[in-house]
Amino acid sequence: MRRMGAEAEMMIYPGMEHVVNDDEIARSRNLFRRAMDAAGKMPGT
Repeated sequence: MRRMGAEAEMMIYPGMEHVVNDDEIARSRNLFRRAMDAAGKMPGT
């Protein structure tokens, strides 16, 4: 993804089962906020 100009991050959570954790949810929310801001839209409008 980086080769195509994307920001990419690999997060590894040693010993964690295959579940979604709070950190991943927070990172996803931030990603969507940034995408909405870039598009000039705010959620709920």
